[in-house]
Amino acid sequence: MKQPLIAPMSTSQGDLTIRMHKLGDAAASASAMVEPYEHLRPWMPWSVPEMGEAEAELVRRFIS
Repeated sequence: MKQPLIAPMSTSQGDLTIRMHKLGDAAASASAMVEPYEHLRPWMPWSVPEMGEAEAELVRRFIS
């Protein structure tokens, strides 16, 4: 039986770090989802053009 892939909490290369969402990321997450909304809409059907911090925090909890 294959072992499940467990993603690391963060990974870095040079100046770039990719990490899991953390409590307190809601404002940045909302901005990142609203600014490119029209481009991302086909892949993010749960996103809305007026997403605020409260909604972004719900998304963070759902995907964490």
